[in-house]
Amino acid sequence: MNNYNRDLIIENLREIAELLVWGDKHDAKFFEFFLEKNIFVHFLNFLKKKTDDEKLSIQLIQTLSMLVENINSKTSLYYLFSKNHMNSLISHDFDFKNEELLAHYISFLKTLSLKLDQSTIHFFLNDQLFPFFSEATHYFNHEEPMIRISVRTITLNIFRVDDKVLHAYLAKESPIYFKKMVAYLRKVCYRLDNAIIGETEQESTSLNFLEEIQTIFEYLNEIFLLQNPILNKALLDNLLPKLLLDLFVESLVSSDEKHQSKINTTLALYMLTEVFHIFHFQPLVHDLSCALLHTFAKINLSLSDYRLPTHLQNDKKSFTPYIEFHEKRNPFRDLFVSTLLSPTKVGATQNDQHICLCAVLGILRNSCKIESSLYQESHLFPPRLPHIQDDGESEIISVLFEMLENSHMYNIDTIQIAGAILQILFNPSIIDPAPFLQKYKSKFITGALASLSRLRRGWRESGDSFITLSAHYLKGGRKGFPIDDVISRLSPSQKAQGKKSEDVKSAIRRSIQEFSVFLHLSHILNISIPPLSYDSSFGEEATHDVWNKVINEFIHSFNKKHFAVGSAQKL
Repeated sequence: MNNYNRDLIIENLREIAELLVWGDKHDAKFFEFFLEKNIFVHFLNFLKKKTDDEKLSIQLIQTLSMLVENINSKTSLYYLFSKNHMNSLISHDFDFKNEELLAHYISFLKTLSLKLDQSTIHFFLNDQLFPFFSEATHYFNHEEPMIRISVRTITLNIFRVDDKVLHAYLAKESPIYFKKMVAYLRKVCYRLDNAIIGETEQESTSLNFLEEIQTIFEYLNEIFLLQNPILNKALLDNLLPKLLLDLFVESLVSSDEKHQSKINTTLALYMLTEVFHIFHFQPLVHDLSCALLHTFAKINLSLSDYRLPTHLQNDKKSFTPYIEFHEKRNPFRDLFVSTLLSPTKVGATQNDQHICLCAVLGILRNSCKIESSLYQESHLFPPRLPHIQDDGESEIISVLFEMLENSHMYNIDTIQIAGAILQILFNPSIIDPAPFLQKYKSKFITGALASLSRLRRGWRESGDSFITLSAHYLKGGRKGFPIDDVISRLSPSQKAQGKKSEDVKSAIRRSIQEFSVFLHLSHILNISIPPLSYDSSFGEEATHDVWNKVINEFIHSFNKKHFAVGSAQKL
């Protein structure tokens, strides 16, 4: 090949791919000719000549990608994969300083990985050498996001293949890969921490770091969901002790000395919340919950040889050796629970409390992955059935009802999370709700009426437009209530006392979202919300009667799904 025929060779490569794909569907002679002339070897010879022609390399990779993706005949595919040709191509020393060439190479591996199964894996895995995996994972932390995402897709497709030889390879190599992945996660967490406190990076960069962490968590959870014991143990042995416990949990308790290995407490809480909402692997969820909630749990980060049990034995309280139990109190549990119940006493903020609530919600949603004894040992949740607590005493339930009673003092997302937690806890199959309702019913009604009163105040500040539009939509029998549509049409009245239109609309939207939590819980707790009493400051009594009539329609016409408690991901 030279400068005179290079373009012709590149065009020939493209045409060969098109002809072979057409022949695969219409005439087998095309591929037979490809086999007879051993054309694949000529492809590889172009690379072996070390021409360093990037356009030729890109076209060759595109040609093979097109063939692999579009050829349906297993015989043809087996030929492409045979004689170690693909491994030779995968292992070739390309000049990946050219980003376009690297992008095409990774895309080719991704396409190739979709063809991996028990019948094809042995074409790529020979004598414990598997360049497909080793070359792809080399770019797991590449600066280009699409390349990182493609590498994760490639590895997932490899991990899905059920093959003994592959499992033997992964038993040796996957711990190395997961160790590097966890080290990369730690690095991203440190950069996110620095971006948040303003030491380095621009503020907008923190969102990119956060998205990267969340994406990797979702990827790692997919690996756990494959239920491969080899992968699960290798991943757990790196993720749990080296990131979740050593970085996130250990960062909860401050020290007199500044530890470079720790991150901000609020960020650590947030990361733990993300873990509980994304991961569902029982040993991870249970042992991490123990570290946070068990009164006498102790973290042990020393590695031990052990077999990962499918369920807890009677003489064990944890799945892994990283959680032990002794007589001293767990400082991480004390900090977490204090932030949850009395944030000001430990110098925490309402935002920290909100994040702890989200973590609790994630733990409760994973309750099937957690041994029931942990609820008792945490001294936080009410005892689960068949145990009954006659006095209705529960610190967390007390705090949640106090939040509802004073809901105007909290962010609406916090109120929604509090409502979601109560919804889970008051499941009749979990606790006996009677003693708790007897104790906290009045707080709930007080909060609900206060919320309804704020909604009425918002109506008055919008003139009659809110109540009129509400009646219009309800009378029309529309499914649900288009809150944003109604609010967008409002115009503040003179009673708004100079408030901006957006402020009035925002207050009404907040009041509707807040009252929706009370209404949703009232169905679950079987508590009736009484009507508001007449208040002369809101107009004539006849006007008040109109308000009550419309608000009753407002309540009874809403479909329950429009009062659904907000997502726990609103942080």
